[in-house]
Amino acid sequence: MKHIYFITCLLALLLTRDARAQLLPPNRPEQDACGAIEICGNGFSTPYSYQEIGFEYDMSNTPCGGGEQNSMWLKLVITSPGIIQFEIVPQVVSDDYDFAIINATGVNCYELSSANVVRCNFNQNQQITNNGVVGIKTGYTQNFVASGTVGSNYVAAINATAGQTYLIMINNFGSMGNPSSGFTINFAGTTAVFNDQIAPKFQSLAGTCLASTSVTVQLSEEVKCNSIAFNGSDFILSPSGTVVSASGVNCNTNNQGYTDQVKVNFSPALAPGLYTIKAKTGTDLNTLLDLCDNALALPDSLTFRVYDLDSTVTRNICPAQLPFVWNGITVNTGGPAAAVFHKNNVVGCDSVATLNLIVTPTINTTVAKRICPYQLPYTWNGISVPAGGNNVATFATVSPAGCDSITTLNLTIQTATNQSLTLSGCGSVTTNNKTYINSQIAQDTVISSLGCDSLYRTLNITIYPVNPTTFTKDTADCGQLTYLGQIYTQNVTLRDTLLNQYGCDSIYNITNIIVYPNIPVPRTDYVANCDSVSFEGKKYFEDATLVDTFYNILGCDSLIRTTEIHVEHFELLVTADPPEPVIGDWVIFSTNANVEPYTVTAWLPQSVFAVQNTLSNGIKIAQSDTVKVVGISNLGCIDTAKMFIKADTLVPIVRLPNAFSPNGDGLNDVFEPQFVNKSGYLVKRFFVYNRWGQVVYSAAGTKKAAWRGTHKNGDEPAEIGTYFYYVDVEFVDGTKESQKGDIILIR
Repeated sequence: MKHIYFITCLLALLLTRDARAQLLPPNRPEQDACGAIEICGNGFSTPYSYQEIGFEYDMSNTPCGGGEQNSMWLKLVITSPGIIQFEIVPQVVSDDYDFAIINATGVNCYELSSANVVRCNFNQNQQITNNGVVGIKTGYTQNFVASGTVGSNYVAAINATAGQTYLIMINNFGSMGNPSSGFTINFAGTTAVFNDQIAPKFQSLAGTCLASTSVTVQLSEEVKCNSIAFNGSDFILSPSGTVVSASGVNCNTNNQGYTDQVKVNFSPALAPGLYTIKAKTGTDLNTLLDLCDNALALPDSLTFRVYDLDSTVTRNICPAQLPFVWNGITVNTGGPAAAVFHKNNVVGCDSVATLNLIVTPTINTTVAKRICPYQLPYTWNGISVPAGGNNVATFATVSPAGCDSITTLNLTIQTATNQSLTLSGCGSVTTNNKTYINSQIAQDTVISSLGCDSLYRTLNITIYPVNPTTFTKDTADCGQLTYLGQIYTQNVTLRDTLLNQYGCDSIYNITNIIVYPNIPVPRTDYVANCDSVSFEGKKYFEDATLVDTFYNILGCDSLIRTTEIHVEHFELLVTADPPEPVIGDWVIFSTNANVEPYTVTAWLPQSVFAVQNTLSNGIKIAQSDTVKVVGISNLGCIDTAKMFIKADTLVPIVRLPNAFSPNGDGLNDVFEPQFVNKSGYLVKRFFVYNRWGQVVYSAAGTKKAAWRGTHKNGDEPAEIGTYFYYVDVEFVDGTKESQKGDIILIR
């Protein structure tokens, strides 16, 4: 557990992180010594944060007093002798990195011990003096820096010989209990040579059951995320198919980090068949690169098969074939998806076959025939029919599907009839392909399509004269016009014909519909001011929207003006953290406002605040005072925020009770150090031990250290009895106080 000084905590509160590191899932390969990442002399960077210790607890203790926590491992294989020195530089200065160097030459990676550690540094992070940097350097003689040590950032460099292997265990600690944000280890000044000469290779494929749209390529070692082309151009498919994108598993959104798996996506989906995915140089002008910039050797390829996992089968049957048995499934009725059959294909992927069952019913049809009397008897499908009527003959056949089909004949005998018909019309009458223009009585015979006389007609024809009169008028409006209940949006000519008592044209009414354009030009004006706005003789105290419409000489809309009125009531606020400081505390003042964005123009008293134009400010408070902040919005509205900050006198006293009862009744439920002031102190270390000397609770570098009467994992209540504690406190005036004693836990 790391111990962070009070001033470090205060500065950590001022840090603004644009983005947190990517917290990897536990049990990564590089979290075990045997899975260490081999690196070379050009250094190594990681954007990742690690948690826990991997599958193996490789290093439970070191000469520096602690073992691996939130660890990851690096590996150096020395090819030429020389000095090894390096610096571990955090991406965020408040992060704390510890390290231990193990000489693993000839040692089984599963059997490491504290005796194999040649250097370690569990130094207390001081971001003001060293920005969190630790390492090994020439000029330093100390080999080990114990946990809790302040100011010892470096240990002695290493004289390495060819053939040696070194492992570097790095513990990751973020500030204020957060995940760490990654680091860079550089080997500036190192003369020993260690370079991974083995290029990465394709190893295997995963996700082949879904290979129609993507596969995941397993590599022989980690490669740089930024060497993977987003557009997938590092890969090509054969004999066909299009690679559309690729991404490294665990690579972050900025394509930083490293990975040994690359997901390759295809579009459109691949048809069933055998494919080969091959490596090539991408549009980023490189193929995949390992951490030492060794390029994946070309050509390299892996073969996979896309299986036709799902299929649909259609069957046609007759009603007599029900129930129907398919793949051992009894189907009682037809229809789409009448049955579904599940099985595993040759590679163990799920495969689904669906049956569409079509039951062809018995076809019953009726045929109607009409003949002349002389055509009797009538022969139909080999059947002689002597007379007309319904259902006079029945013919049975077999359909293409093998099902019965029955056709019935209705036979009609065409006979001639007599008819007297009165016809009238305007100007002329047409009947039976003859046109009559004069009134008269005529005789007519109608012949059927069969060639038989079907009708003898006497026609009484009356012709009415046609002489219509024409009237024309215009009607107009803007945008649209409603005429006789109909809406018109463009010009059109309407024609209406009035008939006389005989149904002949009498009057032609022609109406010209004229629609003038009514497309106003929109315009939006913006008027804004502080507290109130005066516009066209009226004063506005709140936001408003005004709409005015202007017309042209035709009376149609020509302009629609929208005026947006904005009244800004700018209010600035200031808060302090901590709100109840003591003299000597570092206090952070923060502003916020009801309008964004805004600018701070002054912090008062000006003699106290060296920086005047920041949205937040920090001072070491020396006395109670009234703080004023002047701000201005983008619109130019000004407001002043005030607050009185009372600075208490520090009373550097810590007290601890001798008993507590964590029973949830709200009284004495926790065991914690108690102070006179609400600020101005830091609990550097706080340990609670049971009677066997085992730690049941610990805290460090915090203002809130409180034991709730549980075991160390926090899941089960601790037993009733006497426990022992040790507390180490530092106050802002430099006063330090340590206490130890016993506490009785009762329930």
